[in-house]
Amino acid sequence: MILAVLDARAACPRLAAALLSPILGEPMIWRQIERVRRARTVSKLEVLLTDQARDDNLAGFLLGRGVAVRRDDQIDDPALWGSTHVALLTADQPLIDPHMIDETAALAMRAGAAITFGGDQVEVVSVEAFVKDLKKPEAHLPGDFPDWRVRTAEDFTFVRAVFQALHADDPEFGTEEILELIERRHDLAPAGPAKVAVAA
Repeated sequence: MILAVLDARAACPRLAAALLSPILGEPMIWRQIERVRRARTVSKLEVLLTDQARDDNLAGFLLGRGVAVRRDDQIDDPALWGSTHVALLTADQPLIDPHMIDETAALAMRAGAAITFGGDQVEVVSVEAFVKDLKKPEAHLPGDFPDWRVRTAEDFTFVRAVFQALHADDPEFGTEEILELIERRHDLAPAGPAKVAVAA
């Protein structure tokens, strides 16, 4: 089974605050955790945070919700994590599709690759490759995958609008439903990866 590791360490201070910004009454990072947990291959989830004071509130929230948290000085050898593979995700993807995680994990197991890429959204790495720092062989999930990561205030507005439009009728909405929504609602066109990142 797969350990999902949600990396929230790289966010600049302004985007780090967005992790706790509400989407339908729950912090953005919690909306991503909900979606990651729907992946059938994920048996456990942990969030990586810095050991800086600015992450204390986020750590407190996650621990209060029963989410395992690792701070910078607590990250240990992944061989101790009790899984054969680790799915690496950044914490700026509240629209991550659980099916993509499952498909990437399935390909990783079939191919026996050291690292398997599901677009730019998820990397599934064997624990052996993690321990030995192996980069090859690689495998790539075929297909084009929308990049809806939250890099800017505009991105967050788009993500929140998608949840407002789809979540009530189907909390498990996926990529297909989002694309159909964008086709119907041109006002919801995503900002896209070309936008300049929010300044710290």
